[in-house]
Amino acid sequence: MRVTTHAQQALVGAVVALLAACVVFTASTAEALINKQLYFQGILKDSNDTAVADGAYDMVFSIYTNATGTAPLWTGTHTTANGNEVNVKSGVFGILLGSGAGNALNLDFNTDELYLGITVES
Repeated sequence: MRVTTHAQQALVGAVVALLAACVVFTASTAEALINKQLYFQGILKDSNDTAVADGAYDMVFSIYTNATGTAPLWTGTHTTANGNEVNVKSGVFGILLGSGAGNALNLDFNTDELYLGITVES
């Protein structure tokens, strides 16, 4: 017959509580480490199908649930005004959607179809 003391029971309880806390802390830390940004690369050309001049461009990116772009689920503004302009070299640009101040990308991507709309400085 095995006899346990209150001290042993308290120690086992403390170990179980510590392990449970580690699991909760690890789960919350893992969620916080998920990068909620999406890389997008494109080529920017003018109406003559020629790459635009190198430089910084103001762009607004929007994500929609339909191809007509009626109501955006998300909008990210990348402009000189907010220090988030898009740099273009030989017409090529790359951007992290969800990066920059005020552009957090908190969407559920478990959707059948999403559409990206891009507006370039006018």
